[in-house]
Amino acid sequence: MPEDRILKRAAAYSVLLMACVLLIPFVLKLEKGKVTYAGVFPMLPTTISTMLPIGEKESLKYLSHQEDSDCKQNIKQQIPGGISENLKERLGNNFIVVEKPCHLSNSAMVELIDEAVDRKIRFIITDSYEIKIEDNQIHRMYQGNYYKGKPESEAPKATTVPENQKEQLVENQPLTSASAGKEKVDSVTSDNTKDTASNQASTTGSNESSPEKEESESITFTDCIKSIQINSYAYPDNESFKTEITLELDKTYAYVLFEDDHNYYISLVRPKDIYDKIIVVDAGHGGYDSGTYSRDFVYHEKDMNLSMVLELKKLLDKEDIKVYYTRTTDRGLTLNQRVTLANDVEADLFLSFHCNANEERGVHGTEVLYNEKQNDWTRMNSKSFATLCLEEVLNEIGLEDRGLVPRSKDVYIVGEANVPVALVEAAFMSNQGDLNFLASKDGKQKVAKGAYNAILSAYKELEQEDKGQKTVMR
Repeated sequence: MPEDRILKRAAAYSVLLMACVLLIPFVLKLEKGKVTYAGVFPMLPTTISTMLPIGEKESLKYLSHQEDSDCKQNIKQQIPGGISENLKERLGNNFIVVEKPCHLSNSAMVELIDEAVDRKIRFIITDSYEIKIEDNQIHRMYQGNYYKGKPESEAPKATTVPENQKEQLVENQPLTSASAGKEKVDSVTSDNTKDTASNQASTTGSNESSPEKEESESITFTDCIKSIQINSYAYPDNESFKTEITLELDKTYAYVLFEDDHNYYISLVRPKDIYDKIIVVDAGHGGYDSGTYSRDFVYHEKDMNLSMVLELKKLLDKEDIKVYYTRTTDRGLTLNQRVTLANDVEADLFLSFHCNANEERGVHGTEVLYNEKQNDWTRMNSKSFATLCLEEVLNEIGLEDRGLVPRSKDVYIVGEANVPVALVEAAFMSNQGDLNFLASKDGKQKVAKGAYNAILSAYKELEQEDKGQKTVMR
């Protein structure tokens, strides 16, 4: 009967609908386990309580010992002892190889974080499966030599790869560019925070006196990696795992990240070969080192310096300039770290922010320190950059002009800079009028605006110099 057929069809549709309703939550749960993000995944959280050491939760997708052993045995046959010419052409002469972990899913995400002032990079992998990476899964080719695993406490012996082996250990997988490294310099992971005290009663303008020459390391590293640290975490809330590989390098590089089916490849590139314009901006002092301070101890120089740098950052973020910041948080740094960063990246300009102090409360105004050893340079030198900084900052803030001060002999970051350097002493914290100006948001913004104008003016001069050189060459 027609009515019976209609009832049977309606019943069938009802059963099908109920099945769909029951199935949808299950599918959503499966999708949740994949843990996908837009772009790159978020940074590791700062709250340690949300992290669990690997192995504490059995609900996540852990690998059995046998699975892990079998997978690594298979991968070992594809590890680069040399590198195929196809890959080498893409990567250049210096690069790092990280073997992909066992059972890595298609939803796995990676992030490369540059901690330039510490000469470190952090390579982070996140996935819904347990991630196991060991030191011997990290390889590198550096200056024609091959290295594997943790570097020794002494310079490890380099292994020169025979030509007849270069094609054997890596399959010619087509490379895809995964991402360029994300820049980040505001890490607090450095253990090396020894610094010298500031000269808090300077009559010549510097609040950061030069330390004795920091002793160079007795160990000469021929490996590009100086240390390797691997940490793994489980996140039960979103059913994900993260492994963070921290590599301390021999110098600061720019980085390009590639991957194929078996490995991640980190190309170590000279920053000048990637970026047209590079500057280093330094907020003086920081962390345990407060610098000078107001007479009532309410205001500290380290905070003033950082505030001015952060205001400058807002302006520079709009420009096509690669900016390395020595710090964007309240952290300690050595003087050597600051100037080494500028020298490592071959910065066009190196600008350091400071505040001044004097035992005489009446002393006030703005001055800029420079490296007079650069005076015979034919291109822009420290004095010419310092002149621009003094002029542009004074145009904005209108304080007394205390002029340029040559300080290569007793201000470490000025004297050791191999690039045009200017150390701006914005005003005196020992003078109440100057202090009121520095403590105001408007005052910090004006100092930053003056420095910003000086940087743009400096690049105009550099462009004119480049044009002049090209004309002479013709």
